[in-house]
Amino acid sequence: MTVAPESTPTVTVRRCEDLLALIPHQLGHSPCDGTVLFLPVRDGHALCLSLDTPDSRVDLPAVAENLAGLLAGTPHRGELVVVVYWATETGDAVTEASGALARWRRIVDLTGFELLRQLVVGPTHWWDADEPERALPVRLIRDSPVNAQLVAEGSGAEPPLLRDDPVWRSCVQERGAHLREALRHCADRNPRETADRHAAAPPPRSASSQDLTVGQARAQLAAWSAAGHRVGRNRNRWVAEVLAWPDRELLRLLDDLEDDLSRDALLYMWLTGNPERAAAALVGLHAASRRLEGGAPGHLDPDADTIDEALRCIAAVSGEWDGPPHWDSVDSAHRVLQVLDAVLAAKAGDEDRGREARTTVVAVLAQLEHYRGRSLTAARLLEGHCHEGSAPGAGRHAVSDVRRRLSTLPTPWWCSSRATAWPGRHHWSRG
Repeated sequence: MTVAPESTPTVTVRRCEDLLALIPHQLGHSPCDGTVLFLPVRDGHALCLSLDTPDSRVDLPAVAENLAGLLAGTPHRGELVVVVYWATETGDAVTEASGALARWRRIVDLTGFELLRQLVVGPTHWWDADEPERALPVRLIRDSPVNAQLVAEGSGAEPPLLRDDPVWRSCVQERGAHLREALRHCADRNPRETADRHAAAPPPRSASSQDLTVGQARAQLAAWSAAGHRVGRNRNRWVAEVLAWPDRELLRLLDDLEDDLSRDALLYMWLTGNPERAAAALVGLHAASRRLEGGAPGHLDPDADTIDEALRCIAAVSGEWDGPPHWDSVDSAHRVLQVLDAVLAAKAGDEDRGREARTTVVAVLAQLEHYRGRSLTAARLLEGHCHEGSAPGAGRHAVSDVRRRLSTLPTPWWCSSRATAWPGRHHWSRG
């Protein structure tokens, strides 16, 4: 079947996983419970209806009558697919959903439609009701070419975030408890201990009045550069890879995101895929910040090439750049940030602990979604995350930075062409 929504390129649905991949993009979110009716209509279009799953108390003839009335003016073809989403997966989901499936068969019979297929989708697997013994991984849905195409075209559907993945929930909870404890110890340490923790790091990053060499700037970006390479080498197990990193490495990654200039340079490094250019930009940003703050006389300004790189960095992170982004680096960073977000969001112990760090992580995640051409997703990620830095004159903060960029340039230029736009999750996953 070919689905051709108006004003969008053709989407070809060849398999059940293609149809299941299409549904979240049609609805704007990924269902976790309830039922979706998928109806082919004339001229190659399709219609999705999201409904409650009927229980044993429901008047089935009344539901059928309402459904028939709802579809009376729709140029449908008299056939539909029923997809039942099951929030839990304790055993055989098809058996658990058998009552709901039987009720839907009865409703479809009463409406006079032809039931093409019944599918059951759980948190980790999905089934064709005609083959209940054959559990298929939801990974097939994520890897569908339909999903990749619609994501690349800027779908408004929410991307699946690791924090919502039931497969990793227990691991993330356990790792979150450890990291929160490490954050508490870090906050309680005396200055000498804090200095020891950063013994291998460059001089204080927030002190813009200090000179910064390219070597020091390169060292400031080294942790994230290495993290991206390590995740890129282990693409089939990227979640387990990051969860296995020790607390000191995760804390270093979080520290690097907190500093405004380092955060800009990191975004530039991911966009360009070039740590050397990002290091030069960071030197230029420090020099510019020192000049703006009326730094001490006697400092030598960087050379013209370094200043030019800093200017390119400012334009790039705002989305106003000659690009396009180095998508492999952007997606590797996105994976690491997803794990940090999930770990910091885990409900373990003191929920206030790590809140500021998580807010910054979410802001950077939102910034990467902006680069992907998914501004609505970026805005939704920022919902509920605020900071006094968003107030006028309160200085910079990651959240206010991203909100300002979204309001200034909702969609970077490179998102307008499939040749330069984000190629979708499948591109990184398949290497």
